[in-house]
Amino acid sequence: PAGTAWEAALMCRVSMRFDDAKVDFLHDQEFEAVFFPLSEQIDPSRPTDVDYDDRDLRSEPPSPCTYRLPNAPIEQKTFFTRVQRDLVDSLVRSRTVDMLTNKDLKVFGRPGETPEAFAVRCQAAADTKADEDTAKLRTKYQTKMQSLQKQLLAAEDRAQVLETQAKGKRTDEIFSAAGSILDGFLGGRRSRGSMISSASRKRSTTAAAGARLDAQESKIQALQQELADLEQQLVDEVQGITDRWNTTAMNITTTAVQLERTDVKVTALSLVWLPVA
Repeated sequence: PAGTAWEAALMCRVSMRFDDAKVDFLHDQEFEAVFFPLSEQIDPSRPTDVDYDDRDLRSEPPSPCTYRLPNAPIEQKTFFTRVQRDLVDSLVRSRTVDMLTNKDLKVFGRPGETPEAFAVRCQAAADTKADEDTAKLRTKYQTKMQSLQKQLLAAEDRAQVLETQAKGKRTDEIFSAAGSILDGFLGGRRSRGSMISSASRKRSTTAAAGARLDAQESKIQALQQELADLEQQLVDEVQGITDRWNTTAMNITTTAVQLERTDVKVTALSLVWLPVA
């Protein structure tokens, strides 16, 4: 830089490590700043952030030049020691890094990870939890479903037997009525009352067989409905699990990772001169 009047400034470079070992989070940052103008008391919380390279500095003074001495005791080593200590304290108090967090899933962000990538990891973790909860339902529903299926199979088998019996009763009624009653009547062996009574008994037997078949078919329908209700209950419960974990996956917040004093290192603190006129 051109100029003949130069004033003192402090140039610093600090390495900071944000570390949370419990969640395996590690993030390094570098802080570069200049303090200008210098006074007897430096406020470490009010630096001017700069991005500089050591090659930006030169050791040879320009000619001609005039140095304006500051009020700060730059000739004393304790001044630089105090500035370094106060700078570290200020950074420890004020600097944090936000870490994406899903506490329910115990998923934590990685350095440089985008919110979109973190959300994908949360959803994957939630899907795993949902699969685990769904698997627990297998034992609960398997016993009930197998029992109903067994009852339904037995009821259908019984219905087939009753249907065969009912058809046989109807056939017997037809042929018996057409045969024995007519023969008895024509042969003079049956009275009017006995013919009516015999026909009525045969119809009652046929009706009873039909009623048993109807009752069995009603039982089959009831078992089928019970099985359908159980399946719907399973679907609803699985949907509830899915919805709950999907909601959990979206419960994303940020956690401030703070600095520890031992993780702050002042790697450079240099007295430099800047042109002012």
